Amino acid sequence: MRPKTLEKAVLLLLVVYCLDLVWRLANWGDLANGVPWWGIALGLTVRVAFMAGLVFLLIRTRRANKANGKP
Repeated sequence: MRPKTLEKAVLLLLVVYCLDLVWRLANWGDLANGVPWWGIALGLTVRVAFMAGLVFLLIRTRRANKANGKP
């Protein structure tokens, strides 16, 4: 996969994941009904860790593109 295509794919995935998180937080009452607190904490931890990984990957691909002379 070309670096620019990888950058676009990661950015798209990050935006979709952020929109999904916003939707889930907006509908918090329906989704968290009957779930123990540790389940919610675990789910949010995994989600935030995955999103941090996407941001890290996005930054790395942008730096690699700059180092190779691509805008």
